[in-house]
Amino acid sequence: MNRLLSLSLSVLGIIGCVPVSDHPLTLPGDQKLERSLIGTWRGGEGDEISYVHIGQMESSELLHVLCVQIDKSGGLERMEFSGHTSSFAGNTYLNLTAINQGEMNTDYLLVKYQQSEDTCHFALMSQKVTRQVIEKGQLRGSVKSNLWSSSVRITEGPEKLRQFVLDRNKELFEERVRLDRLDRQKKD
Repeated sequence: MNRLLSLSLSVLGIIGCVPVSDHPLTLPGDQKLERSLIGTWRGGEGDEISYVHIGQMESSELLHVLCVQIDKSGGLERMEFSGHTSSFAGNTYLNLTAINQGEMNTDYLLVKYQQSEDTCHFALMSQKVTRQVIEKGQLRGSVKSNLWSSSVRITEGPEKLRQFVLDRNKELFEERVRLDRLDRQKKD
């Protein structure tokens, strides 16, 4: 399965392999929105191609993210998110919530990104690392497991959450997905 689709499905709760947080790293509006992400991006492997359209929500300072994947048989998968950017200690992150049937989810997916010109790398937070830290009592949260899946929820507040991300940044965000910009939209 395409890693970009895995990212999208994780937010929707279809695949429980990515931790969610009750809180974003920073609150919406605390930092300037990173408008250089706005545009159309393409990624994929083999016959599975994904497009990510990033725009701004009409009535707010939030990003609107629409992911569309075309699979081998020509079928389409569509996922939609809203979110904002956070930047600290030289790193940049997306705080995303899923939009399901017009309703915004309250769970945050924390995604690290690195952008350079027409390329952007995205990395999801590691469930394994987050799970271990929660189970050791070093971060507030919960771990639920059954025979077929497990879920990890971070309940720690934003300040301690940021410190956790800073302290474990390298091991938390190891696997990256590359997307290439399709449009030539001017950056702010």
